Amino acid sequence: MSTSVPNPPPGFEVEEDPPLPSGYILDRRGVKFGEPKPEPTGLGSRVLTGLMDPVVGAAQLADKAINPIRQAVAPGAMSMDDYVRQRDAEYKAPEGVDWGRMGGNMANPLNYLGGGGGLGRMVGQGAVSAAMAPTEAGDDGGTYLLKKAGQAGLGGVFGGAGGALTRGVARPTADAQALIRQGVRLTPGQAAGGFWNTTEQKLTSLPFAGDVIDRGRRRAVEDVQERAIERATGTPGLRTVRAANDAIEDAYDQAVPHIRANPGGIFEAAQAYNAALQNPRLIPEYRDILTGLWDKHFSQYSLLQGRGLKELDSELGSLSRDYLKGSPHDRVLGQAINDIKVAMRQGWAQGGGMPAVEAGRLNAANRAYRGMIPINEVASRRADELAMPSPLRKALAKQDRTQVTRRYDDLLDPAARTLTQTIPDSGTAGRSALQSPMKMALGLGASLPAWLATSGPGARVLLGESRGQQLLGPYADPAIQAMIAALRE
Repeated sequence: MSTSVPNPPPGFEVEEDPPLPSGYILDRRGVKFGEPKPEPTGLGSRVLTGLMDPVVGAAQLADKAINPIRQAVAPGAMSMDDYVRQRDAEYKAPEGVDWGRMGGNMANPLNYLGGGGGLGRMVGQGAVSAAMAPTEAGDDGGTYLLKKAGQAGLGGVFGGAGGALTRGVARPTADAQALIRQGVRLTPGQAAGGFWNTTEQKLTSLPFAGDVIDRGRRRAVEDVQERAIERATGTPGLRTVRAANDAIEDAYDQAVPHIRANPGGIFEAAQAYNAALQNPRLIPEYRDILTGLWDKHFSQYSLLQGRGLKELDSELGSLSRDYLKGSPHDRVLGQAINDIKVAMRQGWAQGGGMPAVEAGRLNAANRAYRGMIPINEVASRRADELAMPSPLRKALAKQDRTQVTRRYDDLLDPAARTLTQTIPDSGTAGRSALQSPMKMALGLGASLPAWLATSGPGARVLLGESRGQQLLGPYADPAIQAMIAALRE
C-alpha cells in the first residue's frame, strides 16, 4: 500500500493506491484483504425464513420441555437450539433493514391470534408474539430464559403502546358506546366502569383535580339532559331546563297575538277549572280564590282578541309561578292555575282562524310543553335543576302510563346504568385541601392531567373513540407486528 504525499515537489510521481478487489471490504485501518463479503440470502428465502420465525420460536420453547427426555433416550440428538444455531449460521442478512424477513414475520397468522380487544390483550399479544422469536440459548438455560423474558417484556411494551395509541386505554361498555354515539361526552371512568370508575371516583377527593373530574362527570349528565330536552321539544342546543322553558314561552309569545277567541279555548279552560275545584287538596279558602280569578279573567273572554288574549295568558302564567313558590297549599293553587292556562292554549290550537305559520308555532309549543312536563317535574326536585336519568325514566313511564321495565329508552336506559345518580359538591375537595397542604400540592399537580383525561378530546383518545384512532384501528395489529418483527432482527 502506498503513502499519499500532499503537494509533492515538481518532478516527483505519486503512486496511486491500487483499486479494491471486487467483493473485498474495508476495515477501520484501510483495506482488509480477507474473505470476500458473502452475498445476502435471496429475497424469497428471507421472506420464507421470516414466515417461519414464529413457528421455529414456538417449537424452540416447546423443545425446552422435552429435550432432557430426548437426551436421556438418545444422547447427542439434535435439539431446536442446535437447529437455530445452524439456521442462523446459514442465513445471510443484507445491509440495513431486512425487509424481506420482516415482511415474512408480519405475514405469519400466529402473530394475530387473539388480536384486537382491550389494552391488556394487546400487551399480551405483543409479549407472546415477541417471545416466539427464535434465539440462541447461550451457555445455559438461565441465559435463554433471560433472553425470552426480555423479548416478552419489550414486545409487551410495544403491544401496549400500540394498543393505547390506536385503541385507547379504557374500553367503553356497550351502554357507554350507545351514549357516545348520541354525542354524550363521558369521562373514562364513566365509560369503562368497574376499576376505572372506582378509581376516578376516589380521585374526586383530591383538591383542584377532584373539581376538574367532577365537572367532567357532571358534563355527561348535562349532555344526556340536553338530548332528552331536544327529543321533548324538537329543538337542539337547549342545554338547561330553564332555557327550554324560556324557548317554549318565546314560541307562545310569538303565536298568541295572532289568536282569536274561540270556543275551544274557553271550553278546555273550563274543563281544567272544574277539575281543579274537585281536587280535595285545594282547601276551601283557595277554592274561593280560584273562583274569583276565573270570574275576573274569563267573564269577558269572548270579547278578547290577540293582545287581550296575550295579556290573559301572561297574567295566568305570572300568578301560577308566584303560587308555585309558596307553601304546599299555595303550590296546589298554582298548579291549578297553570293547568287552566295550558288547557286554554291547547284549545286555541283546535279553533283555527290563525295564520298557518303561527298555528304551526302554537302546535309545536304545545307539544314541547307536554314533552317538558316530566323533565320539569324531575328537575324541580333538585336545587341545581338537573334532571337525572333514572328518575326521568320513571317520570316518562308514568306519563305514558306504563311500567319502566316495559318502556325501552335508547338514551335513558344506558344512561341510568352508566352515570352515577349523585353529582358531588364541587367545593368539597377544595375545602378539604385547607386541612392538608400535602394533599393540596398533590391535587394541584394532578389538575392538568385530570383536565386532559376528562376533557372531551382527551377522554375520546383514552377511550379509543377519536377520529384518528378509528382510522388507525384496523391497522393496529400489522403496525405492532412490524415493530416486533424489527426487534427479531
